[in-house]
Amino acid sequence: MGQRRNGRLAGSDFRAVEALEPDNFVATVFDSTLEMTFARMANEHARAAELARGGLEYALNLGDPDVVEDVNVGAVFAITGITMTWPLSSGVPQASLEAKRKVGCLSEVEFCTGNTLHTPYARPGLEYHEAEMYARLGMRDAYVEQLEKVAAQPGYEDWAWYDVVELQRREPGRLLDKFASYGEDRYVDSYATMNNGCVMCHGRI
Repeated sequence: MGQRRNGRLAGSDFRAVEALEPDNFVATVFDSTLEMTFARMANEHARAAELARGGLEYALNLGDPDVVEDVNVGAVFAITGITMTWPLSSGVPQASLEAKRKVGCLSEVEFCTGNTLHTPYARPGLEYHEAEMYARLGMRDAYVEQLEKVAAQPGYEDWAWYDVVELQRREPGRLLDKFASYGEDRYVDSYATMNNGCVMCHGRI
């Protein structure tokens, strides 16, 4: 209950930011991830899925709807971190991968081409983000191939998730079997919904 109360307080803060800065898409995106999570926790699963699809649509249509921009990339990463491991029967993980494929990762976006001061492990972290999407959807070949891309990123050997990914590279069935064991109708935690998930890229709390 305490975590939910703290989340509600964070949500009110995000909405205050939105009121002061209507164009602050970061506040809007993170507020939407809270709302869909609260709907999930309240067992309002149809509403949670609707909010998730709405969040993905919002992320895809930020800025110029006919051009993929940095705002689309950032928003899609933020939302799919939450939605990519939802029940397969909801269609949300599939929509999450589709959104990620639509925006890709632009060369004009700093964290798409290298690690940054703010995100010192952006490259292995964001490549792993995609690997986990494939694993949730049972796409073994794509998952295995993506793990190799993770391992090729700068900073990989110093990354806190190095041992985790090395184990997955040796035994890819571990995560694939775990996700498959949840079936079509259950939620699974993604790295982003676990404690300290932001450390994946930011390397610190």
